[in-house]
Amino acid sequence: MALESASELDGEDRTRLRMMAEIGTTARRLINVEKGRESAEDVEQIRASLNEQYQAFVESYGELNHPVNRNLLKQHPEGAMLLALEVFDRAEQTWEPSSIFSRRLAGAESERNVTNAADAMSVVVNESGTLDFQRMGQLLGDSPDAVRDTLAEEGLIFRNPVGGWESADEYLTGCVREKLEVARKVAAADPAYQANVGALEAVLPEDVPAIQIATPLGAPWMPDSVVNEWVAKHLSPSPTARANGSGTARRRASGRTPPKYPATKRLCALNGASRKWAPTTFSYTH
Repeated sequence: MALESASELDGEDRTRLRMMAEIGTTARRLINVEKGRESAEDVEQIRASLNEQYQAFVESYGELNHPVNRNLLKQHPEGAMLLALEVFDRAEQTWEPSSIFSRRLAGAESERNVTNAADAMSVVVNESGTLDFQRMGQLLGDSPDAVRDTLAEEGLIFRNPVGGWESADEYLTGCVREKLEVARKVAAADPAYQANVGALEAVLPEDVPAIQIATPLGAPWMPDSVVNEWVAKHLSPSPTARANGSGTARRRASGRTPPKYPATKRLCALNGASRKWAPTTFSYTH
């Protein structure tokens, strides 16, 4: 609940909020340690504290999702998280503690059987979201450099010339053409980056021929100069048609004011098409 209104609550409601806030703090701490590298004993000790706090609250004030408690949590910054600590049992029509009270949900068990560099990488990335070679070495009983070199040889990681080490999933996606251009330049001086070039070439998408690219006339992102060049090329000789900044074309004929048609209608008219104008597309090449 907002701090400015907390003072308006009676003593019992303030106690409810304090106890729920303590539950929320412990739950957050449990989630954080599950993501980290604390031992299983540390994790379970915090889980036990969470259960103790929750049971004490339920015995005194009912479930977190009890209407009175829900109302108190409406404006509480941790309200949504606290209410999510319970799940509704449709069969029993009661609110029950969620899985976080009984088992690990976040992160990965560091005790998982790790037998190779790929396993170690999977565990560590799940733990911290980073390529922590020091941590991988701990799991394998090997040096960080040895683990890193093995992952690189297996094509699971790449050293970005403009950054650091990245997973293959990260490095071989995104602007791969730009990455390939950089890798080729660097590989010319340092052959170690030739692996980057080969991997990027393997995922490079095929070029789309200009003849296969079509766009509706009047598209707001289409530069006026492109429309004007296309009109001059394909509709000449004809009355002048120009595209303005709003993506429309105007016909300027001497002696009269041109109608303000959209570009699609104007170009159909210039072609002598039916007045039942249909959407017009065109392909553009230099």
